[in-house]
Amino acid sequence: MLPDSPVPLGDYLKEYLTPSGQLFRAEDNFHSEEPGTAYHYSNTAFGLVGYLVERISGMRFDQFCEQQIFDL
Repeated sequence: MLPDSPVPLGDYLKEYLTPSGQLFRAEDNFHSEEPGTAYHYSNTAFGLVGYLVERISGMRFDQFCEQQIFDL
């Protein structure tokens, strides 16, 4: 099992999703289809869900999962 990334989700997403970010590559990171017309799996979308959990819960995603999912 790989360890969690040392880069906070919010920092990664900012670099990946904003045009000034170091990881932003519009031609590689995004598809040209209209929303709802095609399906593409996205690890980044799941990262965004994790970031939303962090923002809403006030906890790091790994801590939230440990406490709210795995320790039940």
